[in-house]
Amino acid sequence: SYVFTTPHPGYIVIETIILKTAGSRYITVTSTPIANVTGSCAITVNPDSADRLSLTAPENVVSGASFDLVLTALDEYLNIDVNYTGVIVFESPDGSAELPDEHTFGAGDKGVHAFGMKLMTAGTRVVIASDTVSGMWADVEITVLSAGDIKGAVTKNDGEPLNGLPVWIEKDGVKQKEVNTNSNGEYVLAGLNAGNYTVLTEWWDADTGVVSSVYKQADCGDEGIDFTLEIYCELANIEGTVNGISENNVAAASWSKASFSQRRAMLVPGEGRGFVELMRKNKVIVRTPIENDGSYRIPNLLPGRYVIRAYSGSVYTQPQLIELKEGSSVVINLVIPFELDESKVWNYPNPVKKGETIIRYECDTAGHTAEISIFTLTGRLVKKVNNDDINITEAPVYKYTWKCRNESGRPVASGVYVYAVKICSGTGEERMVVKKLAVIR
Repeated sequence: SYVFTTPHPGYIVIETIILKTAGSRYITVTSTPIANVTGSCAITVNPDSADRLSLTAPENVVSGASFDLVLTALDEYLNIDVNYTGVIVFESPDGSAELPDEHTFGAGDKGVHAFGMKLMTAGTRVVIASDTVSGMWADVEITVLSAGDIKGAVTKNDGEPLNGLPVWIEKDGVKQKEVNTNSNGEYVLAGLNAGNYTVLTEWWDADTGVVSSVYKQADCGDEGIDFTLEIYCELANIEGTVNGISENNVAAASWSKASFSQRRAMLVPGEGRGFVELMRKNKVIVRTPIENDGSYRIPNLLPGRYVIRAYSGSVYTQPQLIELKEGSSVVINLVIPFELDESKVWNYPNPVKKGETIIRYECDTAGHTAEISIFTLTGRLVKKVNNDDINITEAPVYKYTWKCRNESGRPVASGVYVYAVKICSGTGEERMVVKKLAVIR
């Protein structure tokens, strides 16, 4: 506080105010004992240059699982230095750790950056981040939990394997992970933290609708957690063909050499491989590969109602409802939709400045033919490309390299051109996509 005395010029200079928190701040002066006499001013407080680093991470991570470290550059009063430009490197006594690459902070970081990494060795581990320019550093302790599997099989009382049954684990009454048995009745509950779990499976009676379950206790890392169920009915099978799928999209070629977990990873939408999947009560319970000849087989199923569909590597067939009877063998043939997605037709480079561009399209349907036509904006045909001239070596992505020449082999003029990609199925269905490209001479 300050007391004005008489005589006084009416103002004072205060040189000892220190504002510590960055951002928009206000200083207010109030006169006492005269009420309601105040004055204030707004001040923008900028952070100082960083003099320390802060490193944060999850308290616990699972061995081999990805997680994020967050590094923040702070000044003396713990404000984030948004202009920080240090070069950060990481190290850890855990020699098997997958550490982040060296990173130079830029304007886009604004003093904070998240780094992905993995720790492999169980126990308490330390990760250190250092600024190679200033010498500042920070570290963080992380508890790495060991990851393990619980494995087993589910069979009938006569030893016949059961396909597509759910198997899951619970800890303290909470479901944590669920998988389904494969055609050999096997299951793997992978990547579990150390500890004891309740392993459960269930099955159903198609006639009565009664669902039964059974459980066992198991520790992470246990194998041979097998269930033998009191089931006396004959199992059913589904088989058939998937028509129109490209040989490049089937997983069968590498299937026999793949491990259990690798097989599961192969049959995931978006990975470019085709498969047939079976659902029960809106849940996928079986995925099986498609053979090179388009055939598939799903054996050892309990009787009941299912939904089946095929995946080409990018699109699904229409789902079909199946009612499996005891001991039945049902043939279901599936047809991949004949489609040409506009987003999967493109050319690069565009605009064309060096006299050459590659026109590409993607189609999962095997056995189709195609032609590409290039026109001027007025509709005059410039170049027609027949099916035999299209490169199929990277199917289901098909390519044609246009050297910006017309039917006579002469270079075309600068301008905007239209190209039409038309495909035709073996049954005569046609699809076409039209796009534009520019040529600059």
